[in-house]
Amino acid sequence: MLSNSGKYGLRACEYLALQSGDTPVSTKRISRELDMPNEYLVKVLQKLKKAGLVRSKRGSNGGVLLARPASEIFLIDIIQASNPSFIEMYTDKGKPDTKLELSALFKDLEFLSDITFKFIKESTLSDFSEYRNIKI
Repeated sequence: MLSNSGKYGLRACEYLALQSGDTPVSTKRISRELDMPNEYLVKVLQKLKKAGLVRSKRGSNGGVLLARPASEIFLIDIIQASNPSFIEMYTDKGKPDTKLELSALFKDLEFLSDITFKFIKESTLSDFSEYRNIKI
């Protein structure tokens, strides 16, 4: 399951993608408009900045903005930066449980898991927003 960090990372990036190009947005504005705790959002944005997904600008007109166009940022990159344990769940299957692996339910769950991972691996931030009928 996606943690709050992962959800906040996706929501913040989508929000930034909807803003006008090179105009930084303050973290207080983002947290207010998306109803997120500002302190927590700042920590998530720091992770996204370290991953090269957002950049920040200091000063009275400072804030954060996407480091690249939304069409070049993949969901997997946002989630990997903000919620790495979510990605590990898909890439590290761990020690197999043979009884479980033989069950039809496990095969169905694994299939759904593979579809989910494929979606986040291949979808960009702009694809995601388009899917949700949000214009970027």
